[in-house]
Amino acid sequence: MSQQRTIASINEFQQHEPDMLAVINGAPNGADLFIADPFRFLNEHGYAVSPALQAQMERAAPALAKTPKHLYDGIAARRTSLAGDSTLNITWHIRSLGVKL
Repeated sequence: MSQQRTIASINEFQQHEPDMLAVINGAPNGADLFIADPFRFLNEHGYAVSPALQAQMERAAPALAKTPKHLYDGIAARRTSLAGDSTLNITWHIRSLGVKL
């Protein structure tokens, strides 16, 4: 893992977006893991989102608080996938985080 950064503002988040996208798309099952629990994934890969910013983002986009977090460890261990079948060979590619508040 690279050096841990704490992202405390939307501006900082937007500044790091290209690097975060590279990490998401470069990690094994990175997009699936990010979709399952975006804040955990970012934290585990050197981009800690501050609690205040996370709360702000969840208020603006309530779906962020309802991601399938319970699947994260299974996806990481390749026991499951977002599609519910670890044998499916689906590759997600995330092009933008689209964060604008």
